[in-house]
Amino acid sequence: MNDECNNCPLVKKIAELEAEIARLKKNSSNSHKPPSSDIVKPPKPPAPDGKKRPIGGQPGHEKHNRAPVPPEKVDGCKFFNCNILILCFYNIRRLTGV
Repeated sequence: MNDECNNCPLVKKIAELEAEIARLKKNSSNSHKPPSSDIVKPPKPPAPDGKKRPIGGQPGHEKHNRAPVPPEKVDGCKFFNCNILILCFYNIRRLTGV
């Protein structure tokens, strides 16, 4: 009996499994696949101390602000008093034509 013939189905199965492993190891960082095809990772565990990072810039960094508009470039002011933000935004857009 030929040993090679008896192992043919096993050799084929090993080749199929190796090809599947190679396919599963590919992701968007090591192939042409788009990032949307990557397997979604589970969310990160919460911080050990239970605190979130503070909001804002890094401590010690200089603050960047926009320069105020010079008065000669201001052509008018409109003051609005609204109680509900959504309606206020709608009314401002309607009144200003923006």
